[in-house]
Amino acid sequence: MHHKLIRRIARENGVPAREGKKRTLGPHMCVPFGKILNNIAVPNTVTKTLHLEKSFSPDLSGFSIREYPNYACIEDQVRTIRSFRRQVILVDDILHRGYRIQHLDPVLNANGIRVRKLIVGILSGTGKDLMTVQDRDVDSVYFLPNMKAWFVESSQYPFIGGDGVERHTGTIDDDFTAINMILPYVLPSFLSRQCTKPAIYEFSMTCLENARDILKVLEEEYQKEFQRKLTLQRLPEVIQSPKLTDVGQCLDFDRALAASAYVEDDIERLQRMKGLL
Repeated sequence: MHHKLIRRIARENGVPAREGKKRTLGPHMCVPFGKILNNIAVPNTVTKTLHLEKSFSPDLSGFSIREYPNYACIEDQVRTIRSFRRQVILVDDILHRGYRIQHLDPVLNANGIRVRKLIVGILSGTGKDLMTVQDRDVDSVYFLPNMKAWFVESSQYPFIGGDGVERHTGTIDDDFTAINMILPYVLPSFLSRQCTKPAIYEFSMTCLENARDILKVLEEEYQKEFQRKLTLQRLPEVIQSPKLTDVGQCLDFDRALAASAYVEDDIERLQRMKGLL
């Protein structure tokens, strides 16, 4: 998907998809605002990422789109893009419900930024209808008209990814606390209407086991390479932007322990729930 997406962006910008000996910049600017192409420069194209994330309320009753931790607010990021004085090609990994683009659209309009085209990796029928209503030109690598749900694998894995949670404990961990939409952290309501509870259990268990296995391999290789233990404190050395699983305001993690140990506890906790599902 990455290669096809880059070729489409380059074609829209009128430049080659590979850089030659002499770099030739196209007239338009590429602005990724999802997880795909994050911090990646498109060949022969001015590229500036908008760093956004979905952030849920603690009770998961709603969510907002906000700037990613340690980055400027969305308005300031958009003003930086305006300073380039170029038409922009917006890039996202998926367009289905369109929450991010709906939040971003009024900010772009308020700053007078002209969007030449929206290019996404996956486009659903709902997303296409939404762009038709907004009279926005959209292109995609893949079109899935009847898509019901889409999963970003890393977002399901504790300590590796996840969606933000609006915690206000006054510590630095507030910005890096995340929720994974699997059991035993939360019963994913968007799946409960389509799947049986045993199926959700198996899906959640698979995600937890995958996360545990990935973390264990990282811990073993880190131990071989540096002759010391890969703890939660050192996790940013091997994972870009790791997240701490949301455990409420009264509990905390022992930073001297390995992340896989906590995932194994969550697997045991989920096994105890099997009878209820």
